[in-house]
Amino acid sequence: MAKESKYITLTNNVLIEYIYDNDNLKKVDYNIINNLNINEKGYCSKYDLNNLDNQVFAIDSILKKYAKIDSNKYNFLKIGSFESQICHFDTIRIHLPTTFSFIDNNYIG
Repeated sequence: MAKESKYITLTNNVLIEYIYDNDNLKKVDYNIINNLNINEKGYCSKYDLNNLDNQVFAIDSILKKYAKIDSNKYNFLKIGSFESQICHFDTIRIHLPTTFSFIDNNYIG
């Protein structure tokens, strides 16, 4: 079995396609960011869009002040680098009609 799709109808306007793909194998290396101030951990990829260059963390949640992750500047941030085994990835597609409007469907985002 290389690819197989299953469809789920959420509403009259939204169709979800779940694609099982045995050939879609990837090795995903990642980083774990440990914020020692608030004892919180975060995940980011080494190579995809979700990488360290695109990450921010809250410096002051009351003032909504954020900063880019830099363990040289913020010594309470510890970054651990990890390698994973080869993982199996599936795909999810969302099918919408061409006339679909997020605003008319009360989407707030």
